[in-house]
Formats: sequence, C-alpha cells, structure tokens
Amino acid sequence: MLRGMGFAHILAHAGFYRLAYGEAITRLAEARDETDADCLIVALAYVCETDPLLEVAGLAWLDGHDLLKRGGLDPFWHKRPKLGLGQPAKLHGLTAADADAHRGLYTFSPAQLRHRFDAVSDQSSDTFGALLPSVIGAGGTELSATGAAATEQDAADRYWAKSASFAEHQRTNGDRRWRWKPPLSRQGHHARTIAELKEVAMPAERTRGHAANWLDDNGANPRFRKD
Repeated sequence: MLRGMGFAHILAHAGFYRLAYGEAITRLAEARDETDADCLIVALAYVCETDPLLEVAGLAWLDGHDLLKRGGLDPFWHKRPKLGLGQPAKLHGLTAADADAHRGLYTFSPAQLRHRFDAVSDQSSDTFGALLPSVIGAGGTELSATGAAATEQDAADRYWAKSASFAEHQRTNGDRRWRWKPPLSRQGHHARTIAELKEVAMPAERTRGHAANWLDDNGANPRFRKD
C-alpha cells in the first residue's frame, strides 16, 4: 500500500492513524477531491504532505513506542522506507498476512470506507488505526482478493513507469557502457520464464545490453505482460 509514499511520509503517516476514524476518512475524501486522485492511497499521501501537525503527532507516538533513534527516525528506514511506513499497521496489531486486505481498503470510495468503519465502531472517538484489525477481519477473503489485485496493479504501474523513464534516459543520454556489462540475475530469471512460456530456446546473450534487447523483443518482464 506504498504507492506514492516514501521516507518523507513516515511521521505524518503514523500521525494519520491516530486520527479519529471519521476525521481521517473526511481528510481522505477532501484530498481526493482536491487532487482528483484515482485511489485513496494517493489521497493519503497528499494528506500527509500537507498537514505538518500529523508529523508532530506521529513523532510523539513513535517515540512513545521507543521506535526513534536519538530522537529521530531510524536511519535504516532511509534505505527501507516501507519498514517505517508499516509501523502504524504493526503497532495496531496487523501482520504481513493482512497486507493485501489493508491495501484493499484504499480501493473503496470514502463513503464505502466510512460504512465499513461505522460497522465496527463503538464510539466516534475510535481512531483509524485502532479499528483497522476489526475492519479487515470483517472484510474476509473478498477484501484480501481486492487488495491483492490492487497490489499487483501498483507493481505493474511502477514497472512500466520505470521502463518508460529508462527508455527516455537512453534516448537522451549517450552513455552505453552498461550494455557491455554481464547480464543481471533478474534478466536471466525473466528470460527463463519467457522461454518456458513461449516454448523457445534460452538466449545465448552474454552482455546486459543484448539480454535487454532479447527481453524487449519477447515481452520484457513476464509478470507484467500487456498482451
């Protein structure tokens, strides 16, 4: 559920989960309208970017759970921001097994999301994070399946965006030294998968550039084939 979010969002993201659920969902609805976001995760990122008080709340909350290093964020989270972004869910009782269902919640409209939270809430002061386990539990396998599909689409979007960015870089940058380096292990993995799917021989390419050409000609990453 990390689409559009990174290290800079960690504190505000933690603060967001401490909001009363009604206020949190209202913020998402307003952000979606302001940004014309196609997904509530994009709206969540916008909320985190535009409310500095959420950072203050998040800092205090993480500090209360001894998750800060010398009064600030763990430097390791710079390299692995998803670990920091995942702390609110973890502290509220979610595990890796809940990741798909958690992502699925952000595929709903604000009204649909509010309905699900209302159904498990005893009082309006319940926080967004505190209600997550109950909302996810009530969603069952259907919510998990919805989230799994959204997660896969997020990965595909990142892949094709990165591919387009790399192609543009190659058009505007004359440095081709990378092409003569040995093939990457992931190129070999993709090549084996494609060869099995298409029932063709594995390429005998010995450089990274030739391997890239073969993959482009045969469907690139088979996980995200567009055909």
